[in-house]
This record gives sequence, structure tokens and C-alpha cells, in this order.
Amino acid sequence: MQLKKQTKLLESELNGLFENLIDQRFDEIMQDSQNNYHDLAQKFMSEAQYGESNKILEDVQERYSTIGGDIDFMMVFGGGSITFEEDLYPSLIEFSQDVKCMILWIPEEFAIDMNLDGLEILHTKVFFPGVA
Repeated sequence: MQLKKQTKLLESELNGLFENLIDQRFDEIMQDSQNNYHDLAQKFMSEAQYGESNKILEDVQERYSTIGGDIDFMMVFGGGSITFEEDLYPSLIEFSQDVKCMILWIPEEFAIDMNLDGLEILHTKVFFPGVA
């Protein structure tokens, strides 16, 4: 099992106190504000999210460059758009302004269900219209 960055950071900070700390245990620590390691876990989660946001931005920039900038809109949705919004949104907006592209950031209340709703529309309206 590959450990997430935040889990590895906490494990390292505790000098091996938790040998092979698993993500599930890290999540439990994050949810328990009374846990002795809660503040450390939050710190490492923030660090990991910031790093991952930068990787996402770099990926977007690389893909934009690969296609020669031949797009006018970028749409951001799904669970990651909620998790990474604080770190990713400002950087992505700045990038989009630099390349004269618009960002459509789907609000949290719609972001998670978009794939499911889109598949339902494809199923009922495109692939199998009129079939219950």
C-alpha cells in the first residue's frame, strides 16, 4: 500500500512511533480534534494539499501547452475541486488570465454529482431515449 504524502509526513515527524501508519488511521486522527496528533495531522494535510494543487496546476499548464492553447474554457468539477479550491483556484485563475482562457469552476453543491448527472442524461436522452 502506498502511503499518501500527509501520512508519510506525520509518520516521519513521530520518528517511527507509528510504524507503517495507514491512511485510515491518519483520517481518524484528522477527524478527532482531541487526538494528540490532530494539529500535526492538519498541518501535514495542508502541506500535502498545497503540493498536490501545484502538481495539478503544472499538469494543466503542460496540457494547455501541448494542445497549443486551442481552448477557450477550462471546467473544474468533482471532489478535487472542493478539496483543492483554496490552494488551486487563485493560481488557476491567474494562469487563465495570462493565457486568455476562461475558468468555469463548478460550485461545491453541484461538483460531486456532475459525472453522475451527466451519465444519467446520456443514458436517458442520448443512448436509450424513451427506455425506462
